[in-house]
Parts: sequence; structure tokens; C-alpha cells
Amino acid sequence: MCSPLAVRFRYEADPAAGVVWHCAEAGSGELRMPMRIVRHGPGSLLLFTIQRPPGCSEAAFDEQREWVDQELAQLRDLVEGS
Repeated sequence: MCSPLAVRFRYEADPAAGVVWHCAEAGSGELRMPMRIVRHGPGSLLLFTIQRPPGCSEAAFDEQREWVDQELAQLRDLVEGS
């Protein structure tokens, strides 16, 4: 999942556990990464766990993390109305 292949994403919710699973499939297997929203003062925090797939180089993983950071910043801007 570190190469620029076509990746399919889907989400699964587990309301009892309070977790949304971000699932990524790229033909070499599926990664399931948990997300959780928790109260934080007057607002909320989104906790997202990103995992480095087996065989993924550190450089490729750093690139993916930067992509996730950009996506989360866009989400923050949408939620905060910036």
C-alpha cells in the first residue's frame, strides 16, 4: 500500500466501541486503521492511527503520513468553518 496503485477506501463503524475503521485495500491486503472522536474542552479531538504496511519503506510511509496530515487539515478547516 505504499506504491501509487489504485486504492479503495471504505469505512466501518463500531458504535459500541466508539470506533470508525478506515479500511484501505490496494490488492496486497487490507489495512484497518481506527479513528475515534473524543470530547476535548468545548470541542473535540479526532484520533487517527496510521500504520506502516509490511514492506513499506520509511520514506514512502513518511510521504503517506504527509498526505494524511493534509487531508486532516482540510477536514479541520471544513469543521471549523475556516
